[in-house]
Amino acid sequence: MNYEIHNTYPLVAEGIIEGQNEKKYITLRRPGEEKISQFAPAYDFQTEWVDKFPCKIWCEVIDYDAERDICVLQQCYYDLLANLYTGLPQTNKFKVIDSKIDGNTNNHFYILKDAYGLCHRRYADNGTYSIGDEVELLVESVVERGNRHGYLSLAIPNVKPSVEAKSETTDNQENEDPRGTTTFGQENDYTEFKSSIIFTPADINPKIDEQIKTIMKTIAGFMNKDGGTLYLGVNDAGMVCGIESDFKYLNTSETDKYKYHQNQDGYELKIRESIKQHLTNASLGNLVTLEFKQEGDKTYCVVTVKQSKYPVFYNGTKLYQRMGNQTNMLKDFEVYLFIHDRIAQFNMQTQPANPEDVTTNGYGDEVGDSVVNPTKEQSEEEKKADEAAKITITRPVLTPWRYVRLYADGGWSYGTKDTPAEPNPVHEIVLPQEKKAANDNRLIMVYKNGCVDAIMLNDLRPKQYDHKYANGWLPSEGLLTAFVANNHEAIAFRSHTKDGEQWNKIHYATAVTAHPKMGNKGNKVVNELKNATIDSAVIVPKEFEDRLSSYRLADSQTSQYLGFKRSDPSFRDSLHLLDAIFDM
Repeated sequence: MNYEIHNTYPLVAEGIIEGQNEKKYITLRRPGEEKISQFAPAYDFQTEWVDKFPCKIWCEVIDYDAERDICVLQQCYYDLLANLYTGLPQTNKFKVIDSKIDGNTNNHFYILKDAYGLCHRRYADNGTYSIGDEVELLVESVVERGNRHGYLSLAIPNVKPSVEAKSETTDNQENEDPRGTTTFGQENDYTEFKSSIIFTPADINPKIDEQIKTIMKTIAGFMNKDGGTLYLGVNDAGMVCGIESDFKYLNTSETDKYKYHQNQDGYELKIRESIKQHLTNASLGNLVTLEFKQEGDKTYCVVTVKQSKYPVFYNGTKLYQRMGNQTNMLKDFEVYLFIHDRIAQFNMQTQPANPEDVTTNGYGDEVGDSVVNPTKEQSEEEKKADEAAKITITRPVLTPWRYVRLYADGGWSYGTKDTPAEPNPVHEIVLPQEKKAANDNRLIMVYKNGCVDAIMLNDLRPKQYDHKYANGWLPSEGLLTAFVANNHEAIAFRSHTKDGEQWNKIHYATAVTAHPKMGNKGNKVVNELKNATIDSAVIVPKEFEDRLSSYRLADSQTSQYLGFKRSDPSFRDSLHLLDAIFDM
């Protein structure tokens, strides 16, 4: 069988291997052959496919590697989606991770990530979202575009699912016992079924380590969302199949050397020890309870999982969260957003509006009498403290050294106070004596449209003082402010969107690319395509950087993230300080 570039072929996937830089590949062979001959990059969710191999995967040949005598393959998106999304139409959950502009049509669209980690496009005229939103959409069909490329046809569901779809045992453990029933319903945000802790769905041989891994990720996913219930000894159809057949394989692990009794007690201990090993000891007592129940002659285990106040990592490195009926691994900035949102959520929960509200310890457990609820007087004191937090910060007095003057036609000059190149400059920027010597100082120029330019001071030395040069700035873009900052200083940005929402964020000066000359557009620090405009930008005094670290984003997160909403309650304690810095 010969391969041709741009053609598509069905191949048999055998498993996953790790290549260079920890990149994962699916091993492939031709149908009817035993030898593995090709490889294709694996998606993250496929690395967890312990129960899916061997299986047929369609791939497109996109190139040929003559040195290794192999084809460069990529999986066909249409077939990938068709295998994942069956029984359509159906509602599924998606997370908004970015917003972009279509280069061909100039239309605004959002990037949505599904529970498998695959990305999908949805145009802004179909709804307005914020980064981090979780939305429920109707997957109408999988559409093929040719050459086995494809996409999901998405629509707004006609009926919004009721919150009553939540697992019955999550909120009320006294609900009717399911004994005597034939099904527990369907898997969703709050419910998951596993027939065994020993066998993966596709194997007749015990693979306890692989299956336990999957179960631990499910538990972590519940902890990192809203909690939920895991039924063990219940198949995918929601029917009891029992756990008894697992008992004799409890000691087949290659990594767990502990010996378990081959009975219900050993089964329970195995789960608890696995939680200790793969999650956290704190998770065990406070967040997870196990209960064994009977249906006829079959035993099943109900694992009830509470929401965790803190992020629960699998093996200390990977963060999973429940989304629909899948457990989704969070990556990159999603991890940051999750931690931020979780802190905000529990800050609200630990500050009850009514002194008689039940106080919790952050794990969902009620605290005993030793904890005193806030009184009305304490609440008043808190208000006074908030008022006192509205402080005034004085801008440091710097000694003028040189001046950069900007003129209405875009021209500029560099010189002293007394000898301007032309009268009536539009802007006059002071270069301070205190920052003239350091090699890492840069002139920061902030435009209202979201662009920020930076010019290293060492490069800002024209041949003639007080001589007017062309192309010094962009008058059409609306210069908001300009100042000198060094690489180690943090800059706070305030912006607003057309819906009236105000956003705050902080970047180090290095987030802005430094140019060797004046007149560049600069970097997008606040993307106007997200309907945002910069209102203010100011250097954060060194003594306050630590107190405002929760606002700080990485250099790579300039144009993609507006920052954090002013209305976010998790920033209540630091907001007055940030306001004072903007006002200084």
